[in-house]
Order: sequence, then C-alpha cells, then structure tokens
Amino acid sequence: MGTKKHSAVSQTTLDFPHVGPLTLSIYQPQRQDGPLPVLYATDGHNLFREDETSWRLHHTLDGLIAAEAMQPVMVVGIHMDQRADGEPFSRSRWLEPVPTLDPEEHEKEGGDSLCFLADLLGCKQIIDERFPTRPQENGLLGSSLGGLFALYAAFKRPDVFQTSASLSPSFFLADRQVLPGSESWIPQKGSWPRRIWMDHGTNEGDHDGKPDPAESARLLCFAQEWAAWLEPLAQLHRAEFLFRTYDLKTRAGVHHESSWAERLKDALPWLYPLSK
Repeated sequence: MGTKKHSAVSQTTLDFPHVGPLTLSIYQPQRQDGPLPVLYATDGHNLFREDETSWRLHHTLDGLIAAEAMQPVMVVGIHMDQRADGEPFSRSRWLEPVPTLDPEEHEKEGGDSLCFLADLLGCKQIIDERFPTRPQENGLLGSSLGGLFALYAAFKRPDVFQTSASLSPSFFLADRQVLPGSESWIPQKGSWPRRIWMDHGTNEGDHDGKPDPAESARLLCFAQEWAAWLEPLAQLHRAEFLFRTYDLKTRAGVHHESSWAERLKDALPWLYPLSK
C-alpha cells in the first residue's frame, strides 16, 4: 500500500474484496489537534483535482476549517472512474440499492450494494488502523447515484455512519421511481443516522444534453416527496434532517460537479458544526 502526498491530500490503493483494487484520495487538514472524524465519499476521482469538473474539495475544506466554520474532518474519497488496475467500475452494480424493472439487467448490473458496503466497512477498519481517527464518528457523502448510496448505507449501518450528505440523489433509476416509504432500507423503527443532509437543484433535467424544464420539475418533485416523508420520521427518531433546494441564481442548481462543490459550502458546516 504505497502512498504519495501533495499538499493535504494523499493517494493510495486498497483492495476491496468484492470489487477489486480501488484508488483512495485522502484529505487531512493541515492542522490537527487530535483524532478526526472521517467522511467517506463516493466518486473520489472528482473531489480534489483543480479543473472545472472537480469539486476542489480540499480548497473548500481548508477555507471552512480556517474560518472556524466547521470542525476539522478527514475525507476518504473512493475513486469510481475505474478500478486501480484499469478495469471498469460499474457504479450501477455497486451503488444502486434498489432493483431495476428488468430482472436480467438487475442480476447482471445491480444488487451488489450490500457487498460494496461490506467492502467499505473493511476500508474503514484499515483507515482507523493507519490514521488518527475517531472510529465512532463517520459520515458518508455522495452525489447522484452516490447520493442515493450515501442514504442507503447510513440507514443500513447507522451504528457506523452517523452523518450522511446526499446531493441530488437518484430517486429515479432505470425507469423506476424510488418511492418514499417503499424501500425496506429506510427503517421507520429502530436506529437512524444522527444528521442527514439532502439537496436538489431546480434545473437538473436534460434531454440530449439540453436543459429540459419538465424533466427538471419532475426530478425535483421526487426529491421533495422524499424530503416531506423523511422529515417527520427524523423528528420521531430525534435525528436532524435538512433538505435544501438550489436554483441557478445560487450557481448550484444543475446536476454537475460545479453545483455540488458549491452546495458543500453549506452542507459541511451543517454536518460538522464547530463545538462551542
């Protein structure tokens, strides 16, 4: 497990037993006063680059932590553009927590999210062994299909993941709407994550690469229906739940890395408030 460092971000390779070898990008704050909570993020290949398709998350974190707008955290970004050995990584296979309408397609491409979650728990154990972490303080971050997985995994293992940030979660998959209340992985009884952030933009729909207002309204409606269902349940479970909508005026209203990067300036301080 070799490691190379640049600034506060290091890159390493870890074998996920079900998935295969994956690259991890690991962010550590420049200044640490002790062990840190850890935020595990999907699509790690998009988090720390400098180009416009990157979240440039290290800059956001550095600024928020320096301004004392949030507590310091460590971020483990799991690369999903491909495996570390160059083999393809199927996001639908490993992240999709619900079956598609086509059983054959589901058997081939979906249904392995529990296996990926098991691999993620193994990754967490290794991270806790090799870095100064707080093993009982972990969160999940993802966008689109990764956002849906961030919800799914936090609800499946709230004993491990106390916080979840779900940006533009894919509540519509393979012509199947993920209906509020229909998914068994959302417990109406039992333990819940402590803090759940969910958001969506007003202009996330497109058709053939062009903005589609009707599709945008439909996707936003799905997210709003989920939020309306989750909020009273969160109160019942004494969990904190926040749903935010972003429009084009905020530069965060579309389904794109630039929007998600902008939203994190709100999400991270809410998820990790600085202790007074």
